[in-house]
Amino acid sequence: MAEPFSTLLGLVRVATPRVAVALAVASGFVLFGGEWIETAGLKSLRERYAEEFGITFVVSVAFLCAYALFAIGAGAQGLWRRHRRERQRRESLHALTADEKAYLVRYIEEGATTQLFAPEDGIAGGLQAKQIIYRSSNIFDMTDGVPYNLQPWARTCLSLHPELLEDAAKLPPSPRRRRSGW
Repeated sequence: MAEPFSTLLGLVRVATPRVAVALAVASGFVLFGGEWIETAGLKSLRERYAEEFGITFVVSVAFLCAYALFAIGAGAQGLWRRHRRERQRRESLHALTADEKAYLVRYIEEGATTQLFAPEDGIAGGLQAKQIIYRSSNIFDMTDGVPYNLQPWARTCLSLHPELLEDAAKLPPSPRRRRSGW
């Protein structure tokens, strides 16, 4: 019995769900096959190695159950992370300052894809840190400014809920904004 058991442990170490299913089906067939076992000529094999087939069946089914539980847990964890990220995104859009809203208005009302902001612009840096806008290129002209695009999720949310931008500050046009079309 020691040799088949060590072989079984070796298989469990490298077992994938496919291998576990194959072992569970094969050992289950031999153990619980009834009349089919006699037809297949495996009755003497079952009687001789019933204990090994039983251990193989139990271990492979246990492995499949553990794999299923881990897969369900990983899926649930992914859903929870996604839910939490979406909630944080909504909260960040609801907590925008008037100046931040002013930066985002042009993306929504005018359909702008890209806006140029000074490299030292703190409001644009804050929106980038909140992952609402992103730097669309690392190649830019210092006189024109850094190109920023609105994240797709933010564009969708703000397009569906333009009331989030209602209290936008009226920012005076800076020289950089005048050049970029503000």
